[in-house]
Amino acid sequence: MTVPESLTLCNLASGSRGNATFVGQAGRGMLVDVGVSARQAALRLRARGLEPDAVEALLISHEHRDHSSGVRVYARRHGATVYVHEEVRERVDLRGVSHIETFGDEPFEAAGLQVRTFTIPHDTVRPVAFVVGNDGAQVGIATDMGTATQLVAQRLRECQAVLLEFNHDLQMLMEGPYTWPLKQRVRGRLGHLSNDDALSLMETILAGRVKILLAGHLSQENNRPELVRGLVLDRLAQLGRSDVEFAVLDQNEPGPVFEVAPEPSPVSPADGDALGAQT
Repeated sequence: MTVPESLTLCNLASGSRGNATFVGQAGRGMLVDVGVSARQAALRLRARGLEPDAVEALLISHEHRDHSSGVRVYARRHGATVYVHEEVRERVDLRGVSHIETFGDEPFEAAGLQVRTFTIPHDTVRPVAFVVGNDGAQVGIATDMGTATQLVAQRLRECQAVLLEFNHDLQMLMEGPYTWPLKQRVRGRLGHLSNDDALSLMETILAGRVKILLAGHLSQENNRPELVRGLVLDRLAQLGRSDVEFAVLDQNEPGPVFEVAPEPSPVSPADGDALGAQT
């Protein structure tokens, strides 16, 4: 029986001005979102010892530019295949891209890895989060969602590593410079997760397989890295989870490189999509 490989995980950028995350194994991999320039994505990959031409797939979570602006140039420059939801395809600029694959609700394979998507509540056409991995290791990437649904919790519990949105501190948002309609959008059901909401979801998913937690998509106006770091470390201490590796991600610098080790899945096949409906 073949033993699954470890996964390599490295966030290149996280925030409202651009998002990109590398996931790979055995010298090949993918970028989940490319919301920074192709040049910046390549520079940040090399800064962490990763090769830009080893990126075979670019996955797009939704059409907002902070997740998709660099996809076209990166795909053309490095020969990567773009994977985009069939309902979002026409809303992303992919002129001149040779290899484009659309996906729906079914799992698919990209860059030698298994990919599952699930719908998240956000104010775009068809926003999705991703679970990427192999038979023994899984990475979940879930940002840009206004509500932590039961489906989100179930999918992320199955992952050893999770990149989770900690977008805003509610008091900072409400007292900050945003217009009232924008404040309502950010805090709404189709907006972004607050720190409190993210902490609650974090506690839920830590009852599963999670060993690596990355806090991402922090608002520059309505949040602070040191605030999120303190909140998460305090909650991890309360839960007795000193075993969890934790990092707050940055908009301007690549994060650490994590190796996500494979382990047997405690979830039986019959459990698969028992919680397929959102609540």
